[in-house]
Amino acid sequence: MPINKRKQDTAFFLCDSIDDLTKEEKLILTCSRTWATSGEIESSIYPDLDWDYTLETATNHHVVPLLYYSFQKVSSDLIPSDVIKKLQQKYTITLAKNILAVKELKSVLKSFLESGIEVILLKGVALADTVYPDIALRPFNDVDILVRKEDINKARLKLSQLGYKLELSEYRPGFAERFWYVADYTGENLYIDLHWHIIRHSYSKYAPITHFWDSAVPIYLDDLKIKVLSPENLLISLCFHALKHHYSSLLYFVDIAEVINYYNKLIDWNVFIENIRQYKIYSLVRYVLDLTKALLNPPSPTTFLEQIIPTNKKLSLEEKLLNALINSNTTKIEWDIADFIMLDSCTARIQYIYSKFFPCRDFLLFKYPNRSIYSSYFLWQTRIFRESIKFLLKGLAKYNSYY
Repeated sequence: MPINKRKQDTAFFLCDSIDDLTKEEKLILTCSRTWATSGEIESSIYPDLDWDYTLETATNHHVVPLLYYSFQKVSSDLIPSDVIKKLQQKYTITLAKNILAVKELKSVLKSFLESGIEVILLKGVALADTVYPDIALRPFNDVDILVRKEDINKARLKLSQLGYKLELSEYRPGFAERFWYVADYTGENLYIDLHWHIIRHSYSKYAPITHFWDSAVPIYLDDLKIKVLSPENLLISLCFHALKHHYSSLLYFVDIAEVINYYNKLIDWNVFIENIRQYKIYSLVRYVLDLTKALLNPPSPTTFLEQIIPTNKKLSLEEKLLNALINSNTTKIEWDIADFIMLDSCTARIQYIYSKFFPCRDFLLFKYPNRSIYSSYFLWQTRIFRESIKFLLKGLAKYNSYY
């Protein structure tokens, strides 16, 4: 069900139909498109709008600067002056934060490049500086950079020398490099997510990271030449970014829509479709793009839409299950089930289940240091059993609430 004024913690975009949304939510969707026309924006503004709810919801979904940008296209008489003032204040704060973050990031990137560490800039900053018409329109709290796996130790050392600290982890050193794809670092003014892959471990075996490096393209961040992902791989990474954060913010879908709008004529859609099939993520990407199309309807070639999102299609069983599972309160085991559903082949699903119940020896020894392999397996199976019971009890409680 969509968000309502009594329950702000539910993702309003996970609804059965756009028609189910409130006037305020529809206004937010319209104004979250940088290509929205003044006529479209004006027709979404009603005299009885609840502006407090609109601002609160837009803030929760990190699209306040986009509202301010869109409202500049219409007469100021249509929007209360105090609303414009609040939007302008948040826009200005975002602009200042982004400028400072980019300045700090440039010094980090220069240090990396001087040390021979090749870098690809991911998501937030790369999007703000390219696909969005204004750097303040895309808020970001951290910066994501991709390095080659063989450069991880050099990159870690360089970040340490620059004053960044690795966030606390329950695992021993070396675990993340083997079984994950990113490490989080905290600096005085900037958070940095250091990636050596852009796709989580359960999918990365099907997507060689060399594909992303080989197709990367250069851009200039002010006067600094840096690489970003190709448009096709940028879309893939953004779909996984939405997945990683459990589709919890409208901004993740706005990013995808803006990339499609900006690179419309540059994206090789045949390569894109070939890649998502090869990486066995066709179902996942279709699910995310289907939501993006329903919410924001970005301009894109009709032939592409017909290939990836059939017209007037009915929801598949998998998509119905995903809609039931994915929300702001999704538990770990529910997310594991969603992961399983989104894998494209029976073989991949069998391997996923086996790896969940019987992870490899090295994984368990890393996770449970100073334990024997037998006690490690016991602890892991106990954890799986406990999470399964919680999931079943939660499902039973939900069932009882309906009947």
